[in-house]
Amino acid sequence: MLYHLPRTDFLSLICVNILLFPLFLSCNQVFDWLFGYHYILNKLLIS
Repeated sequence: MLYHLPRTDFLSLICVNILLFPLFLSCNQVFDWLFGYHYILNKLLIS
């Protein structure tokens, strides 16, 4: 016996994922940029 999610719950889950995915990507890009920036600054300061 397989349990099926109610259709509305499934659709809302998909909508939430679609909305949060770009936000997650942009957060990752920001963190990458920040870490890269600090890495370059540290390299310049050390040398």
